Amino acid sequence: MQAAFDWVFAPWIKEMGLTDFVVRDGYCSMRLPLQDKFKFVSGAMCGQAIMAAIDTVAAMANATSPRTAKGTVYQHTHFLRPAVNDDVRIEAQVKRFGKASSYIDCTVTFVGSGELVAQAVLEFAFFTTAPDNFLSYNREDQARAKLRILQDCNLAKCWLESLNA
Repeated sequence: MQAAFDWVFAPWIKEMGLTDFVVRDGYCSMRLPLQDKFKFVSGAMCGQAIMAAIDTVAAMANATSPRTAKGTVYQHTHFLRPAVNDDVRIEAQVKRFGKASSYIDCTVTFVGSGELVAQAVLEFAFFTTAPDNFLSYNREDQARAKLRILQDCNLAKCWLESLNA
């Protein structure tokens, strides 16, 4: 499990301390603890930290698809109030798994009160054909490489599912 987490996420994302993972098809939520390293002088949590957590949670919701994602192609976040004096919960719900992309709606709420802190929408692109480096392989090698990608995605999906256990 730790190997899958280490493989999927950058070290600085892991250092954010995201907890309380809930993952199911097309959905993920996590808690982002209020930490001094995320605070402005005012005590409010920095928007960059919240947006990075939103992208992470949305990526995990997107990973419940059997398709291989290229990554985030769009993220728009509305901040409705400062995130102060409480941890926040980020929830991501996939609204549509399309042919070339997925559309994900996210909310950020205070853990204690449930008040809305921010609302975000994201789009993730999927590979619609094999990545460019597949062109140098023969058909048998391409099939093996595609299977490897699917196995890696299933490893990540199994890891996500095990977080709920």
